[in-house]
Amino acid sequence: MTIRAQVTAALCGMVAFSFLIGYGFSTLLVERSLAKASDRRYLSETRLLASLALVKAPAKELEPFMNALTFGAPVRWAYLADDENRIKLHTIPELAGRLVSEATTPLTAGTTPVSVKAESGGRKYEAVVGRWLEAERQERAEFTKGSLAAYLQLSGLGVLAGFLIAWGLGAHLTRPIEALADASRRVAAGEEAYVDDASANELGELSKQFNAMTGTLRALETLREDRMSHVSHDFRSPLAAVEMLSDFMLNQDSDRERLSPAQREKLATIHDGARRLRVFAANVLDAAKLRAGKMEYKRETVDVSAAAARAVSLFGLLAKQRGVALTSDVAAGLSASADPERFEQVLANLLSNALKYTPEGGKIAVSGERIGGKVRISVKDTGSGIDPERKAKLFTAFGVSVAAPGAIPSAGLGLFVVKKTVEGMGGAVSVDSEPGKGSTFTVELEA
Repeated sequence: MTIRAQVTAALCGMVAFSFLIGYGFSTLLVERSLAKASDRRYLSETRLLASLALVKAPAKELEPFMNALTFGAPVRWAYLADDENRIKLHTIPELAGRLVSEATTPLTAGTTPVSVKAESGGRKYEAVVGRWLEAERQERAEFTKGSLAAYLQLSGLGVLAGFLIAWGLGAHLTRPIEALADASRRVAAGEEAYVDDASANELGELSKQFNAMTGTLRALETLREDRMSHVSHDFRSPLAAVEMLSDFMLNQDSDRERLSPAQREKLATIHDGARRLRVFAANVLDAAKLRAGKMEYKRETVDVSAAAARAVSLFGLLAKQRGVALTSDVAAGLSASADPERFEQVLANLLSNALKYTPEGGKIAVSGERIGGKVRISVKDTGSGIDPERKAKLFTAFGVSVAAPGAIPSAGLGLFVVKKTVEGMGGAVSVDSEPGKGSTFTVELEA
């Protein structure tokens, strides 16, 4: 669960708990208020009944007042008795004139009497009202139900509002954390990323420290690239001299026929190594240009078949030494729109990568085809394949790679240069690979 979800859940839980507490207190207060209101009402009605003792009128004329006491209210019975305990008025007219003990005993079940004393004309009277408990409970339950229904509706709106506020607050609190996480991922992928957070709190301080760290890493990265670029630049001239001299001794020297097969093989190894080191030096220099956005391309029509043949020739001797079958099957006349020098460098890097991961007895095949207005060039190997974790970082600069047994480890620049170079020429590169089943790298360019 994300921090945002946790904050939202915690705040919503607090809001819901508060409403539950409020619900309990509201229920208790409603019950107490209803009880007090009921007591006051019964007392008022009893006093009203007692006041009838002051009225000098026949009992028959007071019957409507008695009936009014039981109309629409949980009053089951009521009477007014004199000091001799004889009923003067009763909600049941037939009981008037009888003793209280004779008239009320059968009616007391399920009721609670409320009485008020009164005095009139030197005589004492007692007014008694019988509270009908069941009717009172029903009336109270209906009132409570209505009140609580309204409370629950308001509570629902409150919970919804609380959720929205909690979600917004959670987003506000976690936004700097998400920004830090995103920036961290970008830095881990080799990009330069900073966090814009000027908050005067702990997260703001953390963002400042992160930005300072990123700046330091960037400075160290720039220093490393500069040093490697300088070293690679210094290597190019000696490597070119070694390559040219070994090529001259193998193919142009008048005494080349006097070389023994073993000598020719050693010279070929020197020549091949110098060419591959030249490609590596070019990768280092090009990587610096690509990261700085200063790479330039001169796109023209390139003979894909001839470029593939030259790339295969470049790694032919190394493939033979590794015991790997290296072939090219690109139809003659297939052409693509690309920078000739950069395109050959792309093929060289893909073949170099394939050789690193293809063990002895494996195969590497270069193929090409035209599909619509696109040209697809593929380099397929039967090597160890690529696991998902490494695949996600495959095209990053200076990625750590584990080569096949006996292969020459690289600095991890080849595939980074491939991706950036192909994209710079208006194309795209993809990889299809499974651990243990080899890999296929595909470059797609405009025809």
